[in-house]
Amino acid sequence: MTVSVDQPQIHEVPPATHRFTSDEYLRLSTDGFFQRSKVEFIDGEIIDVAAELNDHVFCLGQTFDAFV
Repeated sequence: MTVSVDQPQIHEVPPATHRFTSDEYLRLSTDGFFQRSKVEFIDGEIIDVAAELNDHVFCLGQTFDAFV
């Protein structure tokens, strides 16, 4: 005897988003909410960005110096 069990369907749900005002972002930043992470505030969204590595910072500095 074989028993068949229907698998539940899994639907992906997009993450909920919240638009921030610049005042809200500044308050969060001042309160230390982003202390351990690197973020950018772009068009009302707070976006996690990768930390810059030492080589990257060095190259940016060299490039800047070449143009100045």
